[in-house]
Amino acid sequence: MKFTSATAVAAFAGIAAARQCQNITVEVDVSARNGVFNQTTPVTNIDVTNFLLNLVQAGKNYSAAVLEGYATVSGKYHIAAVC
Repeated sequence: MKFTSATAVAAFAGIAAARQCQNITVEVDVSARNGVFNQTTPVTNIDVTNFLLNLVQAGKNYSAAVLEGYATVSGKYHIAAVC
């Protein structure tokens, strides 16, 4: 008896048809602590250059200098899972 690819396809199709699928929704509570920075968006090329120069200065922590505090962002999300 010879096992052909048509037989394999038929077998896998039968297995797939026999699956009992369910739509499942999982509710997830998520929260994250984000830094709040006192930094305006660079508008001109000079603003971008100054921003990059501030970031790469040796011995200085520019992100700590412009950090104002922290804000917690949270929410409930529904994640769908299907078979």
